[in-house]
Amino acid sequence: MSNRRRPGLITLIAISNLLLGLLGAGALAATAYVDFTQFTRPPKFPPPPEPAVNPNQGAPKMMGPPALPPPPKEPAIIEIPRPKEPRANPVGYFRDRQRYLIRQVITYELYVMALVPLSAILVVLLWGSSFGLLAMRPYGRKVAIWFSVLAPLVLGVSAAYCFRYVVPDLRSWDEHRSYLYRGLGEEPPPQMSVKLVYAAEGVSLLLGVVYPLLLLWVMQLPSIRAALQPAPTPSPLNEEMQPAPAVPPPEPVPAAGV
Repeated sequence: MSNRRRPGLITLIAISNLLLGLLGAGALAATAYVDFTQFTRPPKFPPPPEPAVNPNQGAPKMMGPPALPPPPKEPAIIEIPRPKEPRANPVGYFRDRQRYLIRQVITYELYVMALVPLSAILVVLLWGSSFGLLAMRPYGRKVAIWFSVLAPLVLGVSAAYCFRYVVPDLRSWDEHRSYLYRGLGEEPPPQMSVKLVYAAEGVSLLLGVVYPLLLLWVMQLPSIRAALQPAPTPSPLNEEMQPAPAVPPPEPVPAAGV
């Protein structure tokens, strides 16, 4: 760790990046858990066995379609499922919502599979910049700049996708939920799905676009640049040469025969 004094602004940014990274990691874990458990996978069934062929009888005869079952004597009772409420059962509510979006929006599954790893990279950049700034290392400023450039691109495109494709289908989902409540003979509650998306994307744009741009401006301040400059490495060529010790004069040699 560097012995240089850390400015208060750098400490504030480092702590903010650390807390924002923890918040992003929590949201990322919840999103990945709810979404990835709802992704549809084709069932893995073994192939049907081939009919046995008797060489003495030739190929088996073609079988026609099975006969339809007789109509039921009593009409079937239709049970209307009760929609889950976000306050009473938030996990079930968001699971139903994500299952609906996966079925209705063709590209939603691909969108989530791209957003989750990109968001994980942003969280790593936040933590890396936080630790680097606390240690007064030059890489902390570089990593913070990388986050400031990538975060608006990723979260801005994500918000545009949600407004363009997710919100229209959520309006239809809210209408379907209201229809189920009316079928149960109850008054439909206020439609909240679209409002929740607007609130979530508003917080995402504030923390993922406005804050990174502010962070980029702070990282360009002359005082921050000077505080995070790498320490000069001492070079033997730049050190002052020490004077050589004085050599004593040689003693006079006595003449021969004296």
